[in-house]
Amino acid sequence: MLVMLAMVGLVSAGPRKAKGKESLSADSESVSIQPEFVWPEARSSCPVESKNSGLIQSKRNEVIRMDRNTRIYVQHKVDVDSVEDRCINMVRIEHRPERGCKYTMIFEAQKGATELQLSTLDLHADSWCPGWRDWRETGESGKSTPYSRRMNTSGFSLQLSRTHVPDAVADRSCTDLAIRADGKVVLAKSLGGRPEPFLLDRLAFVGEYDSVGKPDSICPEPKKVVVQKVEVHTENHLKNTALLVYLAHEPVPNFLATDGGVSVLQQIGPRVTARGDFAFGPLGHNAASLNVMTGPVTDSGSLRLYVGGRLGAFEDLRGDAFTAVGANLGVETNRNDRSSPWYASLELTPVLYSAPVPNYIDGSAATESGVMLKLTAGVFLRQGE
Repeated sequence: MLVMLAMVGLVSAGPRKAKGKESLSADSESVSIQPEFVWPEARSSCPVESKNSGLIQSKRNEVIRMDRNTRIYVQHKVDVDSVEDRCINMVRIEHRPERGCKYTMIFEAQKGATELQLSTLDLHADSWCPGWRDWRETGESGKSTPYSRRMNTSGFSLQLSRTHVPDAVADRSCTDLAIRADGKVVLAKSLGGRPEPFLLDRLAFVGEYDSVGKPDSICPEPKKVVVQKVEVHTENHLKNTALLVYLAHEPVPNFLATDGGVSVLQQIGPRVTARGDFAFGPLGHNAASLNVMTGPVTDSGSLRLYVGGRLGAFEDLRGDAFTAVGANLGVETNRNDRSSPWYASLELTPVLYSAPVPNYIDGSAATESGVMLKLTAGVFLRQGE
């Protein structure tokens, strides 16, 4: 009897142990196996075409290039509310041949983000993926441990040429789209593995894609529109123009004359000023001058030279009219149209007369030429900016 009981106990203990092993195996297997993504059936109304370029590069210069057979899955939100309807909220980029270089990238909408964020990236490189050493490979199909990172937020975003599909409230919508990604990510072979930087170098996928609608999804946050106040400046064409009134005292061949006049000064660049003078005085003593001043314009009391020309007319004491033409050589206060409203200049002008002019001052004979010495003092009615 004791023997029979012992045998029953051994038999009952054996299956319980085996059952425990099976349960552990099933649990570990369910953790390692990821659900396979179900791709939508192709539609003849949207022949998917894609031009793919770019590469993924490890820190050891191992490279996985974007394959021409890469599959692109685009998803958008379907909603009767037009504000949310049609927004693209997920892009899956995948190439998983039986062997070779494999990759899966998933970008999706996340709360608070205005662009699709990288949520999943898996890289596989087995013995048929060129350039990878054995100890760097991820293993053969079914036993591979990919370089992977799964995250809620990564800060790595996807650039899309458009944010919405063209068809409203559509379960499927064919859309032209350019997809781009560029930057660095950190991956590891396991949860506690050593992190390693990878470069996503100018990934680009351009073509026509059949987007699948999903009502229970979210849209990226709308981008905030920043309105900047733009001040419109009306151009002032006279901003470098100054207006001067002045009194001048100068000897003419037969008397001393005091005249008044107006000057217009135009700044031409940082070192050149043009000055036009129009003078009026007694006995028809009128003149027009055009002078060019050179040298820097400053607020200091320094002087600067100028040269120019003069054309004038006057009458002598008998009432005879003459014309005088000459060249000016002068010096002016270096303030013209920039600081103090006061202005002064001293000008020497050799002139030629249209006819011999009698000199009644000293009784000498008539002369066909002479020298005029002109002293000017004025104040600005308008100063340039």
